[in-house]
Amino acid sequence: MEEELLDEDFRASITFQMGSFKRFMQEAIAKNEGDKFDAMVNFITKNLPLVDKRVQNAIYLSFLGNWIFPKTPI
Repeated sequence: MEEELLDEDFRASITFQMGSFKRFMQEAIAKNEGDKFDAMVNFITKNLPLVDKRVQNAIYLSFLGNWIFPKTPI
């Protein structure tokens, strides 16, 4: 996914990509897979500064909203 985030040809579909990534992370939350969740957060944190503002905005809007967390933390 890192190559896709940085590839100009894929930037038009960033909202769809982030939706898929969010579902993958939501699954890690639901399954209490803290290591997987942490790795994905680290990936986003590391790569967010590397993309332009339009892509950052798409990530914020499609990825960071409407999370469902269990009552017990990971």
